[in-house]
Amino acid sequence: MPGYIMHLAEGRLLEEALCDRGFLKGERDLSLFQDGLLLPDTKRKKEKITSHFWNEKDLTRLAIPPDLELFYEKYREKLHTPVFLGYWAHLHLDRIFVTEFWPENFQFLDDTGKEQVLGDRIRKVYLLKQKITVPVQEFYSGAWYYGDYSRMNARFIEKYDIRVPDVVSGCADGIAEAEEEDLHTVRQELLELCRTSGKEKHSLKVFSPEDLDELLKKTAAEFLQLLGT
Repeated sequence: MPGYIMHLAEGRLLEEALCDRGFLKGERDLSLFQDGLLLPDTKRKKEKITSHFWNEKDLTRLAIPPDLELFYEKYREKLHTPVFLGYWAHLHLDRIFVTEFWPENFQFLDDTGKEQVLGDRIRKVYLLKQKITVPVQEFYSGAWYYGDYSRMNARFIEKYDIRVPDVVSGCADGIAEAEEEDLHTVRQELLELCRTSGKEKHSLKVFSPEDLDELLKKTAAEFLQLLGT
């Protein structure tokens, strides 16, 4: 899934349009929106089942997309409030990242080379653009996939003028899947990421920076369409 910095970068692409259309009014609304962009990732491991609105039928997959219908069903009446707009944008980007962007960049394969989605059957990853195959354990390491997250952060922070948002008191009120206290921890992690990211300005190995930019533009435009703007 996209990391904190990528979610905040997409938020930067959305903020002006959301302000122009009256969804965000003033600095407090802007901060609440940014907090919402981060709230789903305040939960880790098994707790992401609820914070990311995963559908039980998808839990055997290696890559689990948020089920937006579950989110809509629970919070339809609150979707246009600042913090829920951020939460919704986060889930929307995660879903597109897994269901569309991943398949454009790599395939998960079993021992026979057949494409797989079930986590316990995947043994290797074929990178479509590089035309190479990497063992799945090696792929999910600092050398490849997770390393790209570190390497892309510095570029995103500079290109999108990323700012670490303040935690607005009461930002998680009404959200059963996240807690304000956990957001303070995420904020500290973000401050450290921004402090150290300049040390990681190497080429990406899995993704293309240009493709990531296009992804954010695409998902931001699609999100605005979902809002009817």
